[in-house]
Amino acid sequence: CERVFERGHSQVTEIYSTTLQGWFELRAHPHPRGAAVYLRDIEERKRVDLSLRRTSAELEAALASKQMMMDSSLDVICTLDAGGRFVQVSAACQRVWGYSPEDLSGARFLELVHPEDLDASRERFARIVAGDSTSDFRNRFLKREGGSMVNQWSAVWSERHQMMFCIARDITAALAAEQALRAAQQRVVDARESLLRAQEIANIGSWELDTASGSLQLSPQGCRILGIDPEQMRGRIDEAILAYVHHEDRSRVRAALEALAGTGTPMDMQHRVVRADGEVRYVQQ
Repeated sequence: CERVFERGHSQVTEIYSTTLQGWFELRAHPHPRGAAVYLRDIEERKRVDLSLRRTSAELEAALASKQMMMDSSLDVICTLDAGGRFVQVSAACQRVWGYSPEDLSGARFLELVHPEDLDASRERFARIVAGDSTSDFRNRFLKREGGSMVNQWSAVWSERHQMMFCIARDITAALAAEQALRAAQQRVVDARESLLRAQEIANIGSWELDTASGSLQLSPQGCRILGIDPEQMRGRIDEAILAYVHHEDRSRVRAALEALAGTGTPMDMQHRVVRADGEVRYVQQ
């Protein structure tokens, strides 16, 4: 009111009344007798404004948290529109694909797909948009610096947002490790088959002993030497080898086997075996 008197102009301000316990808008206008003052209750508006500010602050915090999560993820998190264009991409795309989020904004994801994977990628994209979400679709992307890498995609289409929400994981190294393991396993199989062929040619048998359980497996050529079916030699030592050892040699063969299993003492001896047909033969172990 003092400003109205001093300046002769209308004034509008907001005040909080401790007496009335509320917010009011105060309007003061010049009047021939002094000033005309009007009060309007704005408590509800103030409450709404406060609620909006709190909601805005919570939204900003949520968005900041979301962005932090996207930027710290090792996997690429992105959204695609119905046309397959990138709408939002996390910072991991720079490390995984060699492109920055700004590079990819508005670009079609098919532009990065390896030519040999284009048809499968188009088909899967259409299926996801139709409602068939995926958690293990794989395709190759062409990296910016050259070469390619393998993505494992998890994706779902949101009809409400008209957006596809995706996570792409780089499994290039994992696939290479799997392939190396399969190759190593195949080499073991090939080596075993070569060994069995060599044993057959040289008329040499072999057996494998599980020291923990005492179970034994005799090679096919070893079974042929004893004149038995291979399935008959699956069992414990005393049920397998010793059963075909000549009774006069059995005690020293048993002692040698126990030393081998117990202390790892090499076994190098000759003894007799009795074949399934009753023929007695000498073997070197």
